[in-house]
Amino acid sequence: MKDIKSTLDWGVFKGGNKAGNSTRQIDLAIQLLFSGYLVEIRDFFNEGNDEETNMYLYDKVLHRFMSEHRNDMIRLVTDRKNLSLVLNDKSVTNDNN
Repeated sequence: MKDIKSTLDWGVFKGGNKAGNSTRQIDLAIQLLFSGYLVEIRDFFNEGNDEETNMYLYDKVLHRFMSEHRNDMIRLVTDRKNLSLVLNDKSVTNDNN
């Protein structure tokens, strides 16, 4: 089983809108994926307890991944229910949507 990391692990968030917090969380999620972790997507808003913002961030991470890492899409395993992502070591995917 892979180690689990959260997008909240970065830990330092700037106050206010347009501070780049979501962008940093997206960058962190993709970095953690390629480092071999199972990544739980949790937005910084309300300390990761807001379902709507967590889902929004999850969708943004998927969109960025599809845009920038299209060749690795076959390895991406998604779990929309638990808002988690992992890169499979093999070229097999399992979508739990």
